[in-house]
Amino acid sequence: MPAYVQSAVGYFPNSGTGPFTAAATLSGVTAGNSIVVATVLRVGVTSVPAITVSDGQGTYTDLETATYNYTSNLYLIADLQILSNANAGSHTITSLSGTGTGQAYGFIVAMEVSGLGPVDVKTSFSATGNCVSGSTASVAGTNELVISAVAIQSTTNTTIESSAGYTAVHIEGDGTANGGWQVKGEVDYLPPQLASGAQEDTWNHPGPSTITNPSAAVIVVFTSASAANPPYMNYGFQTMQAT
Repeated sequence: MPAYVQSAVGYFPNSGTGPFTAAATLSGVTAGNSIVVATVLRVGVTSVPAITVSDGQGTYTDLETATYNYTSNLYLIADLQILSNANAGSHTITSLSGTGTGQAYGFIVAMEVSGLGPVDVKTSFSATGNCVSGSTASVAGTNELVISAVAIQSTTNTTIESSAGYTAVHIEGDGTANGGWQVKGEVDYLPPQLASGAQEDTWNHPGPSTITNPSAAVIVVFTSASAANPPYMNYGFQTMQAT
């Protein structure tokens, strides 16, 4: 059954014109586990920047990206990528976005997760206002792990609340660590559930009614590795040797 193991956080530099990078280090990773990296970013660019995640120990696959061009040359991005079958030991993970016309504000969260199978369903969406909500299609099985991420543009310190049952891996509500008000965000996971059906996450982030508070979010649902690869069954066959 999938299980969250540990996480680490890194921040974009909030300066310069890119490329923009943020790094986080996971120590003591167990061989064979997966590393899922969430990038939450507000960046000034002339076109949608590609997000590249690397650690020099394997290839990261992009799972889902949400982008919102909420004003000229300014984008909100929420992105999830994965390294399956990680090497044992320490991993320093870097998330890189392209060259831009303004500063990058935001963070990455690197999560070690055990027991992940293939992706079942996923979705991306964006909204304005003090609430952003989305849901996936119905999942195929049970005991599946949900990981979600949201990026929120807000001019005020924000208390972010996600749906019941979700555990917040990291919340950035006041912008202190990432340079001010430019982006807030949250990365969550929902432990494996017995219930099937669509998987939903809703983030409430109260703010002034005069602010549109644009946001971009992603939700990815993973199957269980044990379901994807059922254990070998010994049916008691014997080898016969001619005499």
